[in-house]
Amino acid sequence: MVLRQSAAYVKKKMGPRYSLFAKMNILILVLFIPIIILFTYSNEIATNTISKELRGSNMKQLSFLSSQIDSRINQTIDFVITFSKDPNVEKFNGLNIWDDLYDRMQTRYVVQEKMMLQSGITNIWPVTYTVYSQQNKEAISNSKDTIKYDEAYLNDNMTGAWTYGDGRESVPDDQQSFHWFYTDSLGHQGALKGSNLVVQASFGHENIENMLDTYKAGGQGDPIFYRQGEAPILNRSASKELASELVAFLDGRQLDGTEQEVVRLGIRAIW
Repeated sequence: MVLRQSAAYVKKKMGPRYSLFAKMNILILVLFIPIIILFTYSNEIATNTISKELRGSNMKQLSFLSSQIDSRINQTIDFVITFSKDPNVEKFNGLNIWDDLYDRMQTRYVVQEKMMLQSGITNIWPVTYTVYSQQNKEAISNSKDTIKYDEAYLNDNMTGAWTYGDGRESVPDDQQSFHWFYTDSLGHQGALKGSNLVVQASFGHENIENMLDTYKAGGQGDPIFYRQGEAPILNRSASKELASELVAFLDGRQLDGTEQEVVRLGIRAIW
């Protein structure tokens, strides 16, 4: 009897306190729910904003890299056009009726020296220049290899545009070079007329690698140079496994214009 009375007394005393404690917990929970919702929403907004800023920054950096490559190529084009009008270059393609052996050697030396100086201005973008005299059937170049006059080779490559490769067989898994052939025949860049002067500009994939390495050194990502149907040009520290996965993905896409997409390769996300 005493025990029952004691239990009833405890319930009577604890009842209001327990009810107040429960109400406080419920109130705290109710207050926390909108805070959690607001925090989740704010975090999502912040994540999306940061992601958008990163994509925008990456696009600007890639556009800048592309403009740098275009600038180097345009500088090469400007030099070739100007160089083709150099008096010594024109003399190399002339009849040279009154020139003796020393004069011809001196002309070749001056032309070759100018090509070597131009190529050595920037170590990051070396270019091989070759001057062909269709009239004299001769060639002169700043290349380490001996270049011989080959009219069939010139006819095959007189497209008036930059090409990747020059039609010659290459070693398997070896990267091609970029080539541009310019002739002094006004308005006829796609054909030879019998007495043309032709200037060839060529640069290897190493030039692109140098630009990609510089880009990556700035902490801007892991860039590759891709063209559908061709082996990609990678920066020198790129993962070949991830690059192969990315190339396989890109080969299956119809690329048109400029676009951005996050692609997950292995355990990494590529922007």
